[in-house]
Amino acid sequence: MLKQVLELISKGKSSISEIAKEMRVENSSVISAISELKRLGYLETNAACSMDKPACSSCPFAKKAASMGTVFSLTKKGKEYLKKD
Repeated sequence: MLKQVLELISKGKSSISEIAKEMRVENSSVISAISELKRLGYLETNAACSMDKPACSSCPFAKKAASMGTVFSLTKKGKEYLKKD
């Protein structure tokens, strides 16, 4: 399950509910998996776009990114893990 969550995040899935729906599991299971992946050093959290630069006002993605809150990304260790197998 951990690898599947990591793979979905690497493919751009960004919301817990979106990942849970794709995996056909409860949100709480995805939350637990994400916590474990962070603890193991495979995932990190990044603040979403803050829209604090002048160019951001014309960016089509800025509003969506700002509303997302926390964004997950794979660490180097996480990327290497997915390359195995």
